[in-house]
Amino acid sequence: MNASTRDAVVSGFVEAAAELAGARPHLRAEEAATQLPSWLAKTRRRWCVVLDDLSSPGDLHGLWPPTTEHGSTLITTRRRIDALDRRCTVVEVIPFSPQESLAYLRGVIDPSAGTDAELNALADDLGHLPLALAQVAAYMGTTGRSCREYRDRFVRRDAKLADLVPEEGEGLIEYRRPLSVAWSLSVEASDALRPEGAARPVMHILSLLDGTGVPGELFSTPAVLALVAAGTAATAGPGAGVATEPKAAAGDTVHDAVHNLRRYSLLDIDRSPTPVDGSGPGALTGGASVRIHVMTQRATRDLLSAPEREDAVAAAAQALLEGWGIADAPARLDRELRSNAFALLRQAGPDLLAPAPHEVLFRMGHSLGDSGQATAALRHFRWLERTVAERFDPDDAISLGARGHLAWWQAKSGDQAGAAAAFKALAEDQARLLAPEHPDLLQTRQSAAVWRGAAGDPAGAAAELRSLYVLRIRVLGAAHRDTVSNRNHLANFLSASGDHEGAFALHEEAWQEALARRYPGHRDVLRARAAAMRHRGELGDFDGALEALNDLLAVQLEDDPDSPDTLATRAGIAEWTARRGNPRRAAALLEGVLTDRLRVLGPEHPHTLSTRLDVARWLTDAGEYGRATAELSALLPEQIEALGADHASVAATRAALSRALGQDSAASTPMDD
Repeated sequence: MNASTRDAVVSGFVEAAAELAGARPHLRAEEAATQLPSWLAKTRRRWCVVLDDLSSPGDLHGLWPPTTEHGSTLITTRRRIDALDRRCTVVEVIPFSPQESLAYLRGVIDPSAGTDAELNALADDLGHLPLALAQVAAYMGTTGRSCREYRDRFVRRDAKLADLVPEEGEGLIEYRRPLSVAWSLSVEASDALRPEGAARPVMHILSLLDGTGVPGELFSTPAVLALVAAGTAATAGPGAGVATEPKAAAGDTVHDAVHNLRRYSLLDIDRSPTPVDGSGPGALTGGASVRIHVMTQRATRDLLSAPEREDAVAAAAQALLEGWGIADAPARLDRELRSNAFALLRQAGPDLLAPAPHEVLFRMGHSLGDSGQATAALRHFRWLERTVAERFDPDDAISLGARGHLAWWQAKSGDQAGAAAAFKALAEDQARLLAPEHPDLLQTRQSAAVWRGAAGDPAGAAAELRSLYVLRIRVLGAAHRDTVSNRNHLANFLSASGDHEGAFALHEEAWQEALARRYPGHRDVLRARAAAMRHRGELGDFDGALEALNDLLAVQLEDDPDSPDTLATRAGIAEWTARRGNPRRAAALLEGVLTDRLRVLGPEHPHTLSTRLDVARWLTDAGEYGRATAELSALLPEQIEALGADHASVAATRAALSRALGQDSAASTPMDD
């Protein structure tokens, strides 16, 4: 019987009691309904009661079927109800496996509707949800559409889920309502629970993000709290306004809304086994994440009005930015935010670009590159720059900014010369539009100088950076962060030009300033010290350079062992180990770095390729010419393919290969007495 309401349960029990137990017809409905459990408890006949779509255990108050050796009760529900855990054996109905999905579709649709690969792709689109597969299979059978035709319609943004499944009576006798209707009813029920009006805006945001894992930290961001507060105020009535409750109370409201959605099986909560912030087991922070099925997301998006969609996109984008702003965030949060940002871009790209590109589009690209995926970041910013160029005037600040972001990742992906030229051209355009001392123009000039130096002209870079440094001290002051950044780059290119004393003096200033702000073992102090001691190492203090790098590494390994900075420190230790006189040990250390860079950054990343070159160099110095030659011979064509034949790293590899071959030949030639 239908158990979605108390009335439905009572009506079903009255009907069954009259047929089975001969309940007297003059009894009140509630009294007559109790005759059924009494009869079930006494009968020797075998029985089963099926209560379908139970909404609340309270609807069975006084009517629970008895526990006997002759009977059993089966309850289906969309809700997670703690009371059922105490009374029943709970079996969660989970999505099909890919093999089960294919077997099911093969059994119910026309064989000519699609190949196994096409059916597998369709099942992926539907998240392997049995009900979705059943409804879509019925729709395809009714309309005669092939798998490919259906998927073409499914992926269109304007295609509504309600139009992609059959109406009642069209091959769906066993399913009472389409998917979109079923989920909308569940959302309505969740939204009606206290705090009223809170569940719906949370669901709207979740429908736009990565359903495989939305980090719990997002649910405490001001953007999400504000959207939910607006939802509860709207439910309270037109005169209520948006509540200005304390942040803790607003967080409780969002927390309760998420758990109300979970009660109706609209999402799952994966809790961290060891919360990092001391939060309790039910909290949505400290490593917890929310999962939501792809079809639930699709059904929710279909029902969004234009204003609801606009509000949800804005709140989701802002929440992601605020998530990236969390101080001392764990490394996994950056990955999760990036995944959710790209999910938002897939679902709401046009919304994020109008009227101007949302800041999250730039932040997600930098997150991608900072994670070690510089080539992927370059692709992202090329797309963004092209998109901006189609919509804005070339002299607009947005267009100029997009060019700067693109040039930066052009450099980080290995094309330093191209980046230097791009920044130089950008600076020339900015000089037409901005005052000579404008911070944007000064920053572009610095970037052009830095990548000019990286491309092979350190003396020219140092000269430009020194001029900028003097100007910035006058305009911004010596303590301004742009001035400090300028100083660090100047020190590096003084060192590259051979002026290690001048470089050490500048980096020692940075070290002492960091020490004045922090304690001696703080990562910022250790990083500044390592930069300074690198120049002492160039002056012969190899032990000092190694000690500083090892102290920095100990802290970095605790923070994030796979971060690009940590891997760079390990590579620096290997370099100074070789320069101290132990190239064989350096090669072994660097091979460990290579293993991790291959795993974290991939085989084509410039850092991975340069690590392979350095391993071969140290092997050559260690006398292992055969291994070095084999590595360099394998590396050269891969570098050419990834970076281009004219790249400086390719020339360095050719030189290293020539040296290794020459050393090998010399070692193999017998010498006269």
